[in-house]
Amino acid sequence: MTFKTRFPVIVAASALTLALLVVVLLTPEEPQPHKDDGHLPVVSVLEVERSAVTPGLTVQASTQARWPIELKATSRARVD
Repeated sequence: MTFKTRFPVIVAASALTLALLVVVLLTPEEPQPHKDDGHLPVVSVLEVERSAVTPGLTVQASTQARWPIELKATSRARVD
């Protein structure tokens, strides 16, 4: 390779390296979340026991919409 063919390759490689360096250095870092181990959430632990009674769940709810409308839902479930 002569100087005339080697010089553009060196300039291009240097420009790409410089561009990559600028992008890496100017990219802001994401803030790291602060871990606060002093305040742990309260946890409840329940033990499940078998029984002859069939468990049932009845839920009724109402919600407020963005426009004047009333929405009511009733749901029933059976766990076997």
